[in-house]
Amino acid sequence: MQNMTLQQVHELRKAQEDLNFTKSIYLEFYRKMAKHAFTTELNNLIRGDFNRVDVELHIPKLPPQITQEAYTPMLQVDKMVELYDAVNKSLL
Repeated sequence: MQNMTLQQVHELRKAQEDLNFTKSIYLEFYRKMAKHAFTTELNNLIRGDFNRVDVELHIPKLPPQITQEAYTPMLQVDKMVELYDAVNKSLL
């Protein structure tokens, strides 16, 4: 760099300015193209024709509800165990 003539420095500066100009043009073009592509895709998603198909929801069936008669609280189970033990003792 130190051994360059004035003419070489001017040529280098012109090359750098051309490079910077080309980069700015490319970036501007790229931004416009990306914006256009994404805007188009978004508009297609928003305004697109949707084929509506009769859809049947597949909801898993719940197990049958336990009726009050079939439900035995733990307090009654303890009482049943006591009665069972009492009956077994009396039979022995």
